Amino acid sequence: MTSREYGKPRAIAKHVGILTAPDSFLHAYERLGEIEEPLTPYWRRRIAFAFLFPQR
Repeated sequence: MTSREYGKPRAIAKHVGILTAPDSFLHAYERLGEIEEPLTPYWRRRIAFAFLFPQR
């Protein structure tokens, strides 16, 4: 998916996550550091934009 396919108008990104599998992602907590966790409906609702790195 690209930013054109998925995005919420006027959303402000305040955090970054990296998708590691279709159902999990990597992100950081201030006190816990980086962790990988399931991409639950809770997190899916909070996605502001998604970008796809081009394959070479």
